Amino acid sequence: DGEAITEMTGIEETLIESWSSDVYRPAHFVALDHARKCVVVSIRGTMELRDLLTDLVCEQADFSSIYSDDVTDSEDAVNGKVHEGFLKSASLLSEELKETVKTTLEN
Repeated sequence: DGEAITEMTGIEETLIESWSSDVYRPAHFVALDHARKCVVVSIRGTMELRDLLTDLVCEQADFSSIYSDDVTDSEDAVNGKVHEGFLKSASLLSEELKETVKTTLEN
């Protein structure tokens, strides 16, 4: 919970806390670290049976990531393979959390 986050990290402001998990939706929290002036997205590892089900979707999937403001610039793409279950989890969480993270960073 929020008290544990503060005790372990010193971060006092959590924006989202989701402690239960589901397949492709791990437990996570989003916090604002005022001291470091950053948004923290923390995803818990395997702890429950549902987490294990995600872990078992372990085929490799192609992955391409762009680290550039110009997403059309394929020279900045990082291509590789990724654990399919983790990719699905990351994609779903990204969609769910992006507005909160974006809005917080803009303020």
